[in-house]
Amino acid sequence: MKVHAVKSGNDTILYYARSIRIGKKTTCKNIKRIGKLSELKLKYSDPVAHFKEEAKRLTAKAKADRAAWIEWAEKNGVDKVKELLLVLEEDQLMK
Repeated sequence: MKVHAVKSGNDTILYYARSIRIGKKTTCKNIKRIGKLSELKLKYSDPVAHFKEEAKRLTAKAKADRAAWIEWAEKNGVDKVKELLLVLEEDQLMK
């Protein structure tokens, strides 16, 4: 996961984003809106660096959760668990 900045009018909006593969091409999909950069600067001295660290923490947590699910699926003979995990992970981030 990474922090994606998008210019909108006079401000920049930060999003959590994930790289996804569609066929042979990759693209970036915004997962969750963080907020406007001008508003975040009031709360954090360096909001981009702060949320990049937060994205790293979320990525590490997601990898650990994914590994546990894959281990469970292998023990129980469940197929296509990786696709299910991506959907569940995005659903959790949207909350």
